[in-house]
Amino acid sequence: MENLPIQQQLDLLERLEEMNKWTLLKEVKYSNDIKIANRYWNLGYKAKFKDINDKILKACDLESFIARAHLNLAEFFYVEQRMELSYRHILTAESILLKSTNIRDLSDALILKGQLQYHYGEYFLAENSATRALIACKKRNGLDGQKYKSLNLLGIVNMELDHYEKSLEFHLKALNFLEHRKLDSTAFFRETTLFNIGLVYHLKRNNVEATNYFSKVLTTYDLKNKNPSLYANVLDAMGMCKLESENIDQALPFFIKSQNINDNWRLVYRSIINDIHLSNFYLRKRDSASAEQYLRRGLYKCQSNNFPVVSTEVITELLKLAPTRHPLDVLGERLRDSIANRDQMAKRKFARLNYETIEALEDRNSAIKSKWIFITICGFLLIILGLTFVIVWQRTKQINMRLAQERYNSREKLYQFLLKQASAVENARLVEQNRIAKELHDGVMNKLLSVRLSLYVFCRDNNVRYNSLCFKQIDLIQSIELELRSLAHNLNNNELGQKGKFKELVQELVERYQLSTEIKFILDLDEKKLYWDGIDKRVKLNIYRILEETLSNAIKHSNCTFVQIQFNCIADVIKLEIADNGQGFAKGQSHRGMGLKNINDRLDQINGKFFIQSSPSNGTKLFIEIPI
Repeated sequence: MENLPIQQQLDLLERLEEMNKWTLLKEVKYSNDIKIANRYWNLGYKAKFKDINDKILKACDLESFIARAHLNLAEFFYVEQRMELSYRHILTAESILLKSTNIRDLSDALILKGQLQYHYGEYFLAENSATRALIACKKRNGLDGQKYKSLNLLGIVNMELDHYEKSLEFHLKALNFLEHRKLDSTAFFRETTLFNIGLVYHLKRNNVEATNYFSKVLTTYDLKNKNPSLYANVLDAMGMCKLESENIDQALPFFIKSQNINDNWRLVYRSIINDIHLSNFYLRKRDSASAEQYLRRGLYKCQSNNFPVVSTEVITELLKLAPTRHPLDVLGERLRDSIANRDQMAKRKFARLNYETIEALEDRNSAIKSKWIFITICGFLLIILGLTFVIVWQRTKQINMRLAQERYNSREKLYQFLLKQASAVENARLVEQNRIAKELHDGVMNKLLSVRLSLYVFCRDNNVRYNSLCFKQIDLIQSIELELRSLAHNLNNNELGQKGKFKELVQELVERYQLSTEIKFILDLDEKKLYWDGIDKRVKLNIYRILEETLSNAIKHSNCTFVQIQFNCIADVIKLEIADNGQGFAKGQSHRGMGLKNINDRLDQINGKFFIQSSPSNGTKLFIEIPI
C-alpha cells in the first residue's frame, strides 16, 4: 500500500473505513480503526487521525482501545503544541494502562508524559516518568523503540539538570543499544543520539568534541530533506560551537540557514532557540539593537505558542542587554514579575491538570461501577426469570408426557382388549365351523351313504323302470355327497395346518373343475420358492377362497377354454396370477356380481392387494400380491 500514490492510498483508506463500519466483533472493529487512523497520520492527515480516535472514545467500551485512543490524541495535541490537552489525555491513558497488562502502550504513555513534563520544566518528574518507562520496557521483549526513547529522554533531562556525566552515560547507553538492535532507520535514532551527545559536550565547553559529533550527523545522506528539524538543530548547534570558539563570523551562516529551515517548516520551538542564539551572536558583535530585536521576536513566539520554560530564558536574556537604561529597567521589573507569574501559573496548571484528571477518572470509575452494578442486577434477574421459565416449562412438559403416557396406556389396553375379543370371536367361529363340518361328515354324509347303499340293494330286482329311477337317485345322492364333502372341507380349516394339505386341496379344487367342465386348467404352485407349510393358515385359507371364487367366475362368465394359475414368491411377497382366454370385459364394467367385492374383502384381511387387466375379446388377468 505504501508504494501507491497518495490519492490512491486515501481512496483505499476511505473504502476500508466504510467496510469496517459493518464489522460485528468489537475487538476487530476498533483494532482496524486504530490501524486506519495510524495510516492517515503517516500520510500527514492528522485531522482525520484525530476524528477517528474521537469516534472511538465516544462509541467504545473496551478499556484497552480507550487507552490507545487517549494516547493517540495526546500525541496529536503534543505535535500541535496544545500541551494542556495533550497532558489531560496522557494522564487518562496512563491511569487505564496501569490496571492492564499492555506494557507497550504503558511505556509509550510514560515517555510522552515525561516529554510533556520536560516541556513544563518539571525535570525531576520527567526523569521519574522516563525511569518508570525504562523499567516497564525490561518486563517484556520487543520494546526496543520504547527503551531507546526512555534512555534518550533520561539523557536530555539530566542535561537540563546540569548532570552532564550522567546525561552522557544515558546517551552512550542509547547509542550502544542502537548498535545491537535493528530499529527503523527512517526515525534517525542514531543521528539524534549523536546530536544529543554533541550538545552535552558543548555544554561542558568541549566544543572540539561537540563539533566532531555534530559533523558525524551532518554526513548522513539526504538528512536535510528526510529530517529537516534535526538538520536545523545540528546547524544551530554548530553555529554555537563556532560562536564560543571565537570564530564569530563563521557562526552566522549556520544560524541563518537553521533559522530559514525552522521558519519554512514552522518549527516554532527551534525557531525561538535560533532567535536566542542570534541575539547572542549580535551581542558578541556589539549590536544591541539587533540582539534585542531577535529576543523580542522570540518572546512574541513564546507568548503566542505557550512555551513557558523557553519564555523564561528569553526574558532572562533581555534583562542582560542594558540594565542601566531606564526604560529597560521598567521593562526588567515587568519581565521579572512575568517570569515569576509564568512559573507559578505553569506549576498551578500542572497541579490542576493532575487534580482534574484524577477527579475525572474517579467520576468515570464511579459511573463504570454503577453501570456494572446495574448490569449485575439485571443479569441476576434475567437468570431468575430464565430458571423460573425452565422450571415451569419442565413441569409442563412432564405433565404433558404423563398425560400422553396415560392416553397411550389406555389405548393400548383398549387395543389389547379388542384383540382378545376379536380372537375369542374368531376362535368361537372356528370351533363352530369345525363342529358343523364334523356333523356334516359324520352324520349327514353317513346317512346319505346308507340310503345310497340301500338303493343299490333295491336295484338288484330286474324291474327296468324302477332300476332307472334308482340309478338317477343314486347319482343325485352321490352329487350331494360330493358337495357336502366339499363344504365340510371348506368349513374345517384345521386341515390347512396339516403338512402338505394346502397343495392337496388346491389340486383337488382344480381337478374337480377340470372334470366338471371342458376348460383346460394349468396349475403352478412354485414349490421351489414357496414353502406352503410355513405360511400362516389364515393366509392359505383366504388364498383358497379367492382361488375358488376366481375359478368359479371364470367358468360362469368368461366363456374361456383355457385358465392358467401361477404362484410365485419375490422378496417375501406371494404373487398369484390367474389368466383366462375368455371374452374379457371393458374397463369400468364387470359382470362378476359380488365376486370382486368378496376378493377385495379377503385381501384386506391379510394386507393384500389386486388389480385386473382385461379388455373385450382379449381375456382377463387377475394379479394378486400378499406379503408374508
